[in-house]
Amino acid sequence: MPHNCEKCAFRARAEARPGSFLARLWRWHTRWCPGWKAYQKSLAAPNTPPLELARDSAPIAAGKSSYDMVDVALAFDLIGLAPDTVMVDMGCGRGHYALAAAERIDARGMIHAADLWREGVLALDVTASARQLDQIDPLVVDISKSIPLESGTIDVCFFATVIHDLVADGTAEGALSEARRLLKPQGTLAVIEFKKTPGPPGPPESIRLSETELDALLSPFGFARRRSSAVGEHHYLSLYGIQAAP
Repeated sequence: MPHNCEKCAFRARAEARPGSFLARLWRWHTRWCPGWKAYQKSLAAPNTPPLELARDSAPIAAGKSSYDMVDVALAFDLIGLAPDTVMVDMGCGRGHYALAAAERIDARGMIHAADLWREGVLALDVTASARQLDQIDPLVVDISKSIPLESGTIDVCFFATVIHDLVADGTAEGALSEARRLLKPQGTLAVIEFKKTPGPPGPPESIRLSETELDALLSPFGFARRRSSAVGEHHYLSLYGIQAAP
């Protein structure tokens, strides 16, 4: 089906003012618009039938989630999610964190849930629609390339046990560049990672990132750490802001 979603003026105005009536109307329309559904499918795998994404097209950790091991309430308290927060869940998977964030972020804000794993994003879309969570915007997109959102419009870019996989996959630079582009000047980069200890649970210690290793990875993109806190037995949360230009 033909679509013009990438250049849609309606979409651009809605994303620029996520708490507006126009934005709510936009989110409502994405629940049923055949053109938007076709656009989302084309981003992931233009010639692949739904839910049959090839293995080599899926992200390295597709289907895995740290959600049940993390004190999510504490993490969101530390991040400071508010009803009007505009957030991107980078590498959202099936959207466990996005759904939890929707308990704090209402129609005045927005949760863009982005992942290349189409099966997971479609599952989130079904759940969000069933619960009438119009503040969740599921996006099938490669977060290491170009996320179809306006620059400087995001309050929180959220990575939950994703960055170590991006590093292992060689795609961290693109994803972090996109996060830097999307964040408002006073925005927050929020990163949950496994503590640098032997597993299980979680990945091998050799690919885990300590707080200082994460600092070194993020610094070239203009991020400076504000704080770091444990959010479970196996995980920590680090919060970053954008460094002021010298």
